[in-house]
Amino acid sequence: ALARTGDELLAALGAGLALVAIGGALVVARRRS
Repeated sequence: ALARTGDELLAALGAGLALVAIGGALVVARRRS
């Protein structure tokens, strides 16, 4: 579904970036441990 404004797109990007950040942090934590 296309967003009428950029709000939904920004929300989706924010969620994606958050997941990537969390995943990266977990990987780093596993490598350091």
